[in-house]
Amino acid sequence: MITNEQPSSSDDMNETNCPGVEKIQKYDPVFILRFSIHSLSMGFIEPVKFASLGLLAIAFVSISSPHDEMRKLGYEALGGFKTALEKCQKRKDLMRLRLLLTYLQNGIEEPWQRIPSITTKFVAEASIILLDPLHDHYSTISKFLISSTRVNMKSVPLFANFLWSSSVNFRTDRLWMLRLLYAGLDSDDDARIYIRNNILEILLVFYASPLSDIESKELTLQVVNDVISNRNIIEWLQQFALEQLSELSTHLYKLLVGGNLTDENVYLVTSVLEILASTLKISQEWKVYQPHFTLSVEGLFKIYKVVNEQDKLLLFVRWATSTALQSSSVKELQPTEAYCHSAILLGREQYEDSLLSKLLRWLTASVILGRLSLRFEKSNLETLHSLLELDKKGCGESQFGFGCEEILAACIFGLLPLLGMGC
Repeated sequence: MITNEQPSSSDDMNETNCPGVEKIQKYDPVFILRFSIHSLSMGFIEPVKFASLGLLAIAFVSISSPHDEMRKLGYEALGGFKTALEKCQKRKDLMRLRLLLTYLQNGIEEPWQRIPSITTKFVAEASIILLDPLHDHYSTISKFLISSTRVNMKSVPLFANFLWSSSVNFRTDRLWMLRLLYAGLDSDDDARIYIRNNILEILLVFYASPLSDIESKELTLQVVNDVISNRNIIEWLQQFALEQLSELSTHLYKLLVGGNLTDENVYLVTSVLEILASTLKISQEWKVYQPHFTLSVEGLFKIYKVVNEQDKLLLFVRWATSTALQSSSVKELQPTEAYCHSAILLGREQYEDSLLSKLLRWLTASVILGRLSLRFEKSNLETLHSLLELDKKGCGESQFGFGCEEILAACIFGLLPLLGMGC
């Protein structure tokens, strides 16, 4: 996916600034745009070659830049490309590129207008796709451009067509659109376009549907998380889009209590809870005729149950770590007594295998398996040994994934130094 590089000046090169890391220079979009303008004006490069090298895509993306200089150069490059196209009127292979340029041009209303990033990313991708009649998306985009006279700057082109595609390449269509949505989310304005078109709600419905596979779910969460974690967007929703905020909160609530989020994105769960709490609070201040967001006592209890599972695991890990540390301390201070105690609990042949070591292996296995058994939490366990004995008996059948890899990993890294191992 093409990204929009935005340097502060035309003389500076973008480079990494991480301490201890060798600075790596990247290309300067301003230089590329000036090169494009010069090459087109001198006739050094033909239109098809210009597009196939990605230079047309860079010109498209640059007109979404917040920097005036970048946008002006982008528009100049597009003007040069249009002139080059006009000199090749008889070439049928350029017809689709002409349609694409006209589609965008007819929607521009002001000089040097800043175009939404989602729009420029779409036409940038299309400029490459339309060069290959065998491409999976060639036919769909071609038909769309033929029937569309101008771009709608307030919507996402072909969103519904690709997300709910029923073509032979339906999975490719959906993934392409999800990637486009993620890449096109560069500013608050882009996020507002998504919200006004109910794209977040639609994505949440899609996420919970059987049509969404693992890769689609990951992309969906990335898009949704980027929007709802933006404080400016939430404040804008509260001020100007109460109905959309209420609808979004309702969908987020259903997704949360349905258990679709807790295993996959803890940060998203936190953002969802913050939005629900904020929406409930400001909903009390809305006027009677405005859409309200409320939760019943049962609804609040469902949220509590979802969040409580995370707390249970954290408390259990803290308890198990503490128990292991205490047992290790007893062994160091009272070797004879500790030996007898350990021999009874773990067996003489296992004495050298410390409780800390066992706990570390258990936590590591939990990460690998991605699940913990509720039987550990439902039982009245007082020592790590009783937990190990219970595990041997195989008590309990239900197992659930908690999505607490971060908690487990933190505990593992904390135990390694205690066992004399480096992190």
